[in-house]
Amino acid sequence: MGERSRELLILVLGDVAIFVVTLWLTLLVRYLKIPSSELLSAHLGPFLLLSGVWLFIFYIAGLYDKHTVFLKNLLFSRIINTQFVNILIAALIFLIVPFDIAPKTNLIIYLVISVGLITEESP
Repeated sequence: MGERSRELLILVLGDVAIFVVTLWLTLLVRYLKIPSSELLSAHLGPFLLLSGVWLFIFYIAGLYDKHTVFLKNLLFSRIINTQFVNILIAALIFLIVPFDIAPKTNLIIYLVISVGLITEESP
């Protein structure tokens, strides 16, 4: 595996880890207790789908491009703009796809936490 492939893999895995932590924190904040495995697994599928879409949007927005590292002064605004698009897409996904959960409040909490963690990750 080349150096660039390794860097890209680390970035993507870092974002996936942030999304999983965000889901756990969302359920903790929403229900004010440590999420049970049943609650977590009920939300995991829909939110992993959402995370996959978000990773694709990050890729389209150029957040995984090598030159992004050199544009640190633009990185924060690019992440915020990308997360705004992700918020719109997330709302559409949860309106269109019939999941077994009612994620409106959870989605809002998830979006706030994920924006905070993703922007905190950027240097």
